Amino acid sequence: MEVNIHRQPGYTAAMSLDEQTFVRARNLNPAAVEMLLGEFHPVVHRLTHALTGTDAAGRKATGMILRRGLEHLPKWKSPDQPQRWFLHHTILLTRRFARRDPTPADDVLVRPMIDPPPQYTAFVRALRKLATQPREALILSDCEKLDPRQLAVAMDCSTEAAANHLVTARRELGTVVGGDLNIMLANLTRAYQTLTPKEQLAIPLVRKLSRRFIWPRKIWIWTKALLTVAALVVLAYLIWRFRGELEF
Repeated sequence: MEVNIHRQPGYTAAMSLDEQTFVRARNLNPAAVEMLLGEFHPVVHRLTHALTGTDAAGRKATGMILRRGLEHLPKWKSPDQPQRWFLHHTILLTRRFARRDPTPADDVLVRPMIDPPPQYTAFVRALRKLATQPREALILSDCEKLDPRQLAVAMDCSTEAAANHLVTARRELGTVVGGDLNIMLANLTRAYQTLTPKEQLAIPLVRKLSRRFIWPRKIWIWTKALLTVAALVVLAYLIWRFRGELEF
């Protein structure tokens, strides 16, 4: 049984970062840093909310991951590293919330439904009670549409282990909903898509975090440059002042 969902456009599982934007971000170009953070903010937001289950925990985890990602920016050497980092560390952080069990009224994967039927509510409740890794594998694969390699990277395990976790999740959920598993998974994916943050909320957050990251570092860079110039000026003055004594 498919159920009606409040839709929100703009969902995409694709994540990419071109070389030029990456290099400019590494050089603390404000627009590029915002583009980098804005590229990965939607997937981080979806995953933190879906895996923790509540808006409050999801917002907290999202902010933490985005700030930590900016701190790691100088360590990234290629444009493909941010995607791997954000996926993997989002999973690691949300495991801290794994023991929280939201009620159906609070669960972000139930709330988008219009009059959710008992079967779907029971399905999400069963999802929350899965072991951590099977639950992650199901959401990452069926909802976020990661391929097997991305799934393994995000979960920090082999592709075989990730596939086994996914099989376990589907098998255990199948015992709850029987032959309607695929229908429930489709409904779950549609609910997950609504977790994509609205642009009018995402842009101010990304901009604020970017500016808080960039300007202290730019000020420090400028300060070091000024101190270097001042030191060179003093050195030049001393050489000029004592030039006679320095002659042999």
